[in-house]
Amino acid sequence: NGQVLGHLLLNGFRQWGSGMDGSIDVDPVQFGDETTVALASSRGEILIIDAISGYSIGRGRLFAGPGAAMGSSDTTLFIASLDHSLYAINRGNAAQIWRYRTQEPLRAAPVYHDGVVYCDLGTPGLTAFNSANGDVLWQNKTAHGVLVAIRKGRLIFWDAAKSTATSIDPARGDTIDTVVLDKVTFLRAEQMVDGNLYGATANGVVIKLVPRN
Repeated sequence: NGQVLGHLLLNGFRQWGSGMDGSIDVDPVQFGDETTVALASSRGEILIIDAISGYSIGRGRLFAGPGAAMGSSDTTLFIASLDHSLYAINRGNAAQIWRYRTQEPLRAAPVYHDGVVYCDLGTPGLTAFNSANGDVLWQNKTAHGVLVAIRKGRLIFWDAAKSTATSIDPARGDTIDTVVLDKVTFLRAEQMVDGNLYGATANGVVIKLVPRN
């Protein structure tokens, strides 16, 4: 119903609430280690809020809601929108920093790491952007997925539709290797850089992939 609620962990009582103009279909995201979080509604409203007090820091507007989970750095919110655009939004006032228009609605989550935003744009494939100004650093039309980890300096993208993990050169965007993890439905990293990877199959088998020394 578009209600954002904050509850006290000690007793579960409601501490604050705030309304948005549509349903909230993707999880809130946190800016680094701060208490500031961002939310987006299905109708494209953006809310930047202090999670402790419920104080509204800023509100913004897109032409449509996010098509996937949102990403963030310490200062910027990244939204892959159904309005054919990837957005960078200012943490301080919810204003647009840059916008990259695409050929189709975006349905893959953008992921930020070390000054770069990685997002699967669909037909154009995996694309790396300068997070500060939205300049395209490289594109790989044959690779798809969401960045889940970095192993020995290589980017690891997970394509849930094909159950494949693809290793990408971060400098040029070239595909190094692709591995099929048969029947695995998701892949998550314990930590982004050189951490353990965990996956699970639909029938309940859990796998753990440990980096080699």
